[in-house]
Amino acid sequence: MRELFIYWRTASADAERAEREVRRWQAELCREFAGLHPALYRRAEETGSPASASTTLMETYAGAPLNAALEQRITSEGDALLRRWLLGPRQVEVFVRCSPVAPDDRSAADR
Repeated sequence: MRELFIYWRTASADAERAEREVRRWQAELCREFAGLHPALYRRAEETGSPASASTTLMETYAGAPLNAALEQRITSEGDALLRRWLLGPRQVEVFVRCSPVAPDDRSAADR
């Protein structure tokens, strides 16, 4: 199953407002696309750091309704919606989850 990862920078002073906007929009997408699982992350070393002028945020999207058309919509709609918060472009990556590791598959170093 495909998963979408989108990371971008915003001014630290605007980070909380940008996060609220993303969460509101992700909730709208969930109402429209049952089974979509979005999340929002903030880069750990920047959390609560007033010295940093910018903050990196990452949106993730997974779930059955995620396909190329929805990926394109999330990318273009997000670019337009978040334009005022962006310090540069949103970076979009698509990954496919690898098979989970079963307990019997652990390497000898893990035992």
